[in-house]
Amino acid sequence: MRKLRINVSGGYDVLIGSGLLLSLGEQIAKMGAEKACIVSDDNVFPLYGDILVSSLADTGVKAEKYVILHGERSKNLNVYASLMERMRDFRLSGSDVLIALGGGVVGDLGGFAASTYHRGIPLVQIPTSLLACVDSSVGGKTALNLPSGKNQLGTFYQPSLVICDIDTLHTLPTEEYRCGSAEIIKYAILESEDFLREITDNSIGDMYEVVISRCVDIKRRYVEADEFDRGKRMLLNFGHTLGHAIEAESNYSVSHGCAVAAGMGAITSLCVEKGICSGDTEKLLLSALDKYSLPSALMYPLDRLLPLILNDKKSREGKIRFVLLSQIGNCFIHEIHEEELDLWLRNGGLK
Repeated sequence: MRKLRINVSGGYDVLIGSGLLLSLGEQIAKMGAEKACIVSDDNVFPLYGDILVSSLADTGVKAEKYVILHGERSKNLNVYASLMERMRDFRLSGSDVLIALGGGVVGDLGGFAASTYHRGIPLVQIPTSLLACVDSSVGGKTALNLPSGKNQLGTFYQPSLVICDIDTLHTLPTEEYRCGSAEIIKYAILESEDFLREITDNSIGDMYEVVISRCVDIKRRYVEADEFDRGKRMLLNFGHTLGHAIEAESNYSVSHGCAVAAGMGAITSLCVEKGICSGDTEKLLLSALDKYSLPSALMYPLDRLLPLILNDKKSREGKIRFVLLSQIGNCFIHEIHEEELDLWLRNGGLK
């Protein structure tokens, strides 16, 4: 097992290894909780819910479950309100705990609920998707979607503990594996050419513990330097401005990872067109995306994506922020005035 410490807002541990779900009850008991609300979805809870409930019962912690339909469409205000009612009916107190068991949707919803119920109760993230393990379970971002766009509501609320049991990844559908691989490629782009070549020449699935630990450590550095996403941490959004627009345009039928992959490919192509990065740099990214059967170009016409880009939550004072790539290991933030966005993207070869 590997343990990484995230030194923000009181600090918390991220545990990465095999068989960790069996010790959940001990971990929760150490926190002093008498009750736990397990938030999960209809794909994940049947696989691992009973293990959690049994482990909690062994240490005298009473458990209540709240199971949502899997998928991005459940990350909305109606589901959130229903969950809050369930937590109230279960009489969770401020010293009890919410456990988010699942992928990014469950983590975002559970985190938002934990941050707002009784003005905040302890949160334990148990990511069961590769994407959630390497990215969304760490760093404290929570979110809900509005009809107008993704993650329009949210808070910064750090978990008390993150448990990544890599045994849960062995049941991942191929699409979920690809989705997580896209975020890992993003971290490699931000980190180094060596890391990018390592995951291109080898299979991520053969080295889960090593790769997840490395990604979490990379994210740790960004989060500790910029907990509230006002500067350096924004670099973690490489590919996401275009990716979120693709997700929304598809009504979330395109997975987050595939949308981000397409966004990374498109924005890198733009950087080559504008002379910001070299064609060799683009080839390295495209090779990694191809290795994991990920898209590398926009899936919809720019005319359909532009209104969604303008609605992006990263818009500030009439400007849209994009993360651009100059070379592997070197990204930077570039702001574009809204009225210039269409021409700027088209001059970069996007259509």
